[in-house]
Amino acid sequence: MNRLILTVLICAFSWSGLHSVDVRGQPASPHQHNGTVPPACNGIDIACATSVNVVFDNTGTLHLVWVANGHVVYGQSSDYGKTIVHIQDVADHGKSLDAGTDARPQIVINDQGHILIAYAFFKDSNWNAQINLVKSNNGGIAFTQPKSILPSRVSERFPAMFLDGHGRLHLVWIDKYLVHQKRQAGDKALGGSVAYSYSDDLGDSFATPQIINDSSCECCHIAMTRDGHDGIELTYRTIFDNGIRDHVVQVIDKSGQFPIRRVSDDHWKTDVCPHQGPTISLDQLGRTHVAWFTMGDNRQGVYIAHAAVKDGRFSDPVKVGMDGMQVSRPYLLSVDNKLWLATKQFDGRKTNIVIQTSNDNGDHWEIGKIIEATEDYSDHPILVAKEKMVFLSWFSRQFGYKLVKLN
Repeated sequence: MNRLILTVLICAFSWSGLHSVDVRGQPASPHQHNGTVPPACNGIDIACATSVNVVFDNTGTLHLVWVANGHVVYGQSSDYGKTIVHIQDVADHGKSLDAGTDARPQIVINDQGHILIAYAFFKDSNWNAQINLVKSNNGGIAFTQPKSILPSRVSERFPAMFLDGHGRLHLVWIDKYLVHQKRQAGDKALGGSVAYSYSDDLGDSFATPQIINDSSCECCHIAMTRDGHDGIELTYRTIFDNGIRDHVVQVIDKSGQFPIRRVSDDHWKTDVCPHQGPTISLDQLGRTHVAWFTMGDNRQGVYIAHAAVKDGRFSDPVKVGMDGMQVSRPYLLSVDNKLWLATKQFDGRKTNIVIQTSNDNGDHWEIGKIIEATEDYSDHPILVAKEKMVFLSWFSRQFGYKLVKLN
């Protein structure tokens, strides 16, 4: 496809995804290529989901959280997603729920069975959002009422959570406070900021939020992974000078310095929302791997790169995807000595879920294999591990929820 045409299509879809909703109040997806929206489905069970997130606990139980018709719903499965039980309607925000193409509820669980779910909802017609947290202290049998976990200033979206080895809950999100202040002062500021806080009591209270990067894309998710025993590493799309929206990684550890490194120089100058965040994983050698989508002057499509040492530069980006495919929604996972990459690849008729692997820490990648495909609406692929077993977690309206063992 001609690059100019593809750029226009992505920008148009991104803008409409931010500002328009379909007949059921769910934001339209920029990757429903045939122009359809998810078919009507009026319930809140997983058959009506638009996005699903999952995590395994230390007993092997799969815990799921999904969005369906403005509800945030929880369930669990002991047979790899075939049967879902203990279904809980944990929040109902109707058309106000932040259920856009790059937003999904987040879920973490500790060894004692405490479950935390975070999500955002729009609190006004200007797309200003609030992050809520719900919690279960008994393995998902019952949940608390949703509550705001942050001192609401203007808008907070796209929460990402991680529980470290000491039980500290790390939380990052896209914050609009600084941009709002600049606009009040007459500055035509774009985007948002990346904010960080943490909790040492499983979400009952949080430290005072910190802005750790003044400028970021306001409508793309933040990806997060473990960095050592008690640190985390982020990747997200930031806004450089002159409106360039390229990716960086950022480390959060005890130093309090939050160093930032640029992943690549794609030189994507745009004032609209890409609605497509990156993915990150650290391998057994400590290499940081990042995959992302761009439509920059220097490269277009989905790319992957890695940094061999903690403070080193990233390798030259390598393009991902089969010939003739429109590639999107990468997801990375490192397990044992192997890297896994899942992507969506559209061939003009079907959306294909493609898996690639690397056995040498990202230096070389095997040819992609199509694992699933649909001509109907589908969610983005997620990779999840249970010990050394790797699974594809994926929902489509045609086939329902699937947890596919990959190794």
